[in-house]
Amino acid sequence: MVTAILNNPGAVAGQEVYQGSGAVFFRGNKATGFAVAKGDILVKDTGTAPDSYKLATGAAVSADTKISLAKGGLWYVTGGDTIEPGDVVMLSTTVAGQTVKSTAVTTVAIQQAVVGTSYGFADSFGTGLPVASVVGDLYVLELGHQTAG
Repeated sequence: MVTAILNNPGAVAGQEVYQGSGAVFFRGNKATGFAVAKGDILVKDTGTAPDSYKLATGAAVSADTKISLAKGGLWYVTGGDTIEPGDVVMLSTTVAGQTVKSTAVTTVAIQQAVVGTSYGFADSFGTGLPVASVVGDLYVLELGHQTAG
């Protein structure tokens, strides 16, 4: 069950937690055959020329050819399982655009799979008492290729 948000009302998937969190914005080509929702995490599609961006798994068709993208920063995103503050996350293999706690166990797998680090459930962010998010909850993701520890 998705947990209600009281401390950070108005928080939605794909929203930057606050301006100046380090996000870099750019426009990119979007692979055909994918509908992308705000807040989805995308991967590079090297099978196109020039390279474009897509969901890691198939989705509904969309005719859009360009997409607004961001790298870095703090974002509200939807989690696909229980994710503790400080957990590194990877793309979900079952729900396109969502993230799950990383199951990578080798250095190479971690470097290839990690998309960022959880700062905890969206409503506990900034309270000093971060808690885990559960399936369907918004959580704060530091988007970037790093590991916590």
